[in-house]
Amino acid sequence: MSGAATKAPPTEAAIHLGRGVFWHCSSLDSEYRPSTGASLSLAAFLGNQTHGTWSAKDIGDVIQHAKQGAKADNVRIFVPEAMEQLDNCKWDGSGHYDTSCYPKPGPPTLGQIIDFLQMLDSVVQQAKLTLVFTSTGCRASGALLAGAVLVLSVGLSAQEAWTELLKAVPVPSPVAQEAWDRFPPPFSRTGQTGPSSVTVLECLAGLEAARDNGWLGDYSVWDSSSWRLLRNKLDATWLIPDEILVMGHPSITALNPLFPGLLPGLPSLPSSRRSTSPSSRHTRPGRSPSLHGCKSVSSPRAGGLSPSTRSPSSARSGRKDSGGPQSPRSSCSQVRRGSRSSSQAPSSRDHLESWDLESDSEETFGGTM
Repeated sequence: MSGAATKAPPTEAAIHLGRGVFWHCSSLDSEYRPSTGASLSLAAFLGNQTHGTWSAKDIGDVIQHAKQGAKADNVRIFVPEAMEQLDNCKWDGSGHYDTSCYPKPGPPTLGQIIDFLQMLDSVVQQAKLTLVFTSTGCRASGALLAGAVLVLSVGLSAQEAWTELLKAVPVPSPVAQEAWDRFPPPFSRTGQTGPSSVTVLECLAGLEAARDNGWLGDYSVWDSSSWRLLRNKLDATWLIPDEILVMGHPSITALNPLFPGLLPGLPSLPSSRRSTSPSSRHTRPGRSPSLHGCKSVSSPRAGGLSPSTRSPSSARSGRKDSGGPQSPRSSCSQVRRGSRSSSQAPSSRDHLESWDLESDSEETFGGTM
């Protein structure tokens, strides 16, 4: 893979994600619109793809004059990185971590990915053409969202989805530090990437594995609010539903001021620490952040404590499942089964009471993402 190949222009202005949804990545202006040249190229491309339903001029006018979410002639425009409904495709710390000191965000969370897919499902029933724009600065996040549509909605493999994405974006540089498709490690204060940094393709492979193993269930009925509450309240997430749960150190998480009294006998943070603004984490070099410098939020999102996904089969059995996002190294507690049989799902209260936990020491404590 030569360096020249990485600079070659994409062969297509956009890729079709199915059902009239197209993803386009280029430089965007302050209104999150492509440049005039990119708009003309995209309009011509879409005019051919829609078989004359819209002329290139009409599409160009919509792109240049419409803002995000605008409705014009059954055309919808979305810019995920600018959507508050998706937290601008950035992890907000789940109420436990101040992320303001980390210059470059990691990949979109599982909740943001599923929310995006559910939004598209709702829109395509009303719009005949849906445009998803991504700036070059957020290319990796946009490619992951577009690839997630191809994997979870269209049913492609991760590799097939990646091949489709490369039709509209440059081939990543073979130099890991320069490759656009890599995300920085969690809690990286430099935002630099390297050979061990997770890639877009690896994230798509994770979604493919979750889909094929039934860990995610039907994404259209996946409950992201319950998934978020589990993270916000217990700093925990399921990697494999009812099998592997990763979490922050319980004694630290129990100090969460938003949920006082999580563990009996342990105090909550003093009222002076209950700030609605992010507070700095004072940690020694090499130590992961802990809840002692937690970022408080005004209120948790609504939803139950139980895992977030409910597939049709699990709904009949009363068992709730959820998919699990990636987590930092050395951050998960070792979880093993107690006396509970594998067919019996834990109740909401049982999340703390019915599992044997062998936690990492506080010195190596990280968090779930």
